[in-house]
Amino acid sequence: MNAHHLLYLVLAVQLAFAGIGWWVAGKLLGLARETAFHMSVFCLCSLATVTFTLQIAGSADLSWIALSNFAIVASFVALGRGMRVFLKQPRSPWLDGGVLLAAMAMGVFDVTFGANPFLRGALIAAIAASVLLRSGVSSARPIAREFGRAAAALVSGLLVSAGLIFAGRIAVAWSLWRAAGTLLISVPTGMNQITVVSLTSMLSLFNLMLGAMAVMRVMRRLQRVVRRLQHLAQHDTLTGLANLRSLIHVMSAELARVQRGGSTWALLMLDIDHFKQVNDRYGHAAGDEALRQAARLLRETARPSDTVARTGGEEFCVLAPDTDLDGAARLAERLRHAIAAAPVGARKVNVTISIGVTTALPGAKGKGETVQQAMARADAALYRAKAAGRNRVELAHGEDSEDASEADSVSSRFD
Repeated sequence: MNAHHLLYLVLAVQLAFAGIGWWVAGKLLGLARETAFHMSVFCLCSLATVTFTLQIAGSADLSWIALSNFAIVASFVALGRGMRVFLKQPRSPWLDGGVLLAAMAMGVFDVTFGANPFLRGALIAAIAASVLLRSGVSSARPIAREFGRAAAALVSGLLVSAGLIFAGRIAVAWSLWRAAGTLLISVPTGMNQITVVSLTSMLSLFNLMLGAMAVMRVMRRLQRVVRRLQHLAQHDTLTGLANLRSLIHVMSAELARVQRGGSTWALLMLDIDHFKQVNDRYGHAAGDEALRQAARLLRETARPSDTVARTGGEEFCVLAPDTDLDGAARLAERLRHAIAAAPVGARKVNVTISIGVTTALPGAKGKGETVQQAMARADAALYRAKAAGRNRVELAHGEDSEDASEADSVSSRFD
């Protein structure tokens, strides 16, 4: 065994491991399955090319040459299809099928009639070069868009470089034809050894880079799923507002800030009046539309720094940092007017809300206050607004106790 054949064995081992790796990635790990399938075919056909090429060295049978040429064309077609699948590009099955049929027809003609070896080599090199160059050029922009210019330069550059190697063999075929030399890649010439070493290095780096991009894509999808799950855990699915869990988290941080000496806050608890009657009379679809519209109006009317949350069926809360009782009262009236002034749906259903408002307890009273205690004060004020006739705002001063009977309240009615 000479050094040239040893290079082929090294390439064969590399292709075998790469093919197994892509099979494991696609079949067992579910990683880019269709891409992994095409890349496994690429490695398998490349391995067949190496095997047939080694047979050429010890035999003058033209069938080995035909099989080797067809296998190398099939491997590059599979590689190109794998790249197009991975990058979500058009598949072009007719073009790929035409390339394979041309390689097959050339092999059949070669075995039957014995084609000129230099013409055969030039045509196979031209087919391989065109497939590789097409894959390299067409993949550059989508790779750059998704993975960056460095990845595009490396991956597409490898394909283009491999295509240029085969393009160079076209010129070599012409020069050897005139010099009556030999073009068989199995012959241990310097040019053939450079070709094998270059292709071996390029294939190693290409498989590594494409595998890394496949893993990177899966990681990005997982990150999007995690962010989506986090969003669902913190937001109400119907209205898109923060949910009770998210509100408690934000309010806990606000309570801690105030207890460290920060400014006050206000909590508004809102409830849609007679919401059950809306569902019973107009249907649950109208009720859902009322909830969505109320959520939109609350979000648009509140300040960007306020946290608007849906805490129950028809219940909402607004946490307004750096807001005193007078500011909270004005905010509550704006919210009440916004809801009442916007009938819901095609039937123009009138919807109103009742609101209970509280602010932070001052001084020592607020040091040990919990989220539940603050929400209880706002809920007591909301209960009074409901009991007093609905479509009202009731204010519970922060210095008052949690007992609703001791709260100093102010009410207002929408005309």
